Amino acid sequence: PLLIFLSKRMEKKQIFMLTTATMCILISLPHILKILDWFPGNESTFLLVALFLPVLLGFMIYPVSGIVIDSQLVDIADEHEYRTGSRAEGIIFSIRSFAIKTTSGLGGFIAGFGLELIGFPQDAEVGSLPPETVTGLLAIIGPVYLLFYLLGIGLMAFYNIDKNRLERILKELERRRKAVPTV
Repeated sequence: PLLIFLSKRMEKKQIFMLTTATMCILISLPHILKILDWFPGNESTFLLVALFLPVLLGFMIYPVSGIVIDSQLVDIADEHEYRTGSRAEGIIFSIRSFAIKTTSGLGGFIAGFGLELIGFPQDAEVGSLPPETVTGLLAIIGPVYLLFYLLGIGLMAFYNIDKNRLERILKELERRRKAVPTV
């Protein structure tokens, strides 16, 4: 329902940027608020709600970004055919698959580097972390997480296929297909 509502009012690029920004802000919000000491303490009965509600809402929005990206990739395949005369969905979606795997690998590397940087002990026990290590974890899960997503959102600025351009591309592709005799 959210995607349908947004797609009637916005371009895919804006939908992606809005939903991704909203998602990452919601997910990082509890951690940022804890760093600022604006979050309920561990003894608060409101703690679980304050922690899980924004994270839940963020992950409920998350699928919209994936749907929009896949739709944009189809648009890119159409534009590629428009410019070159050949379809390239397989190549385009294999690049997406490779990017997902690369991101997962880099994410693990960066997380490991972050844990090393904050001095996270290998044999840590619940409740035994020094306050500076907890603050480091909060920084990784809060503002650093947010920064990486904002960089990704910034890359979307290079996507330049809007509804009007896509409509022109699709009409031209249809015209070309009708002009080609079938065997």
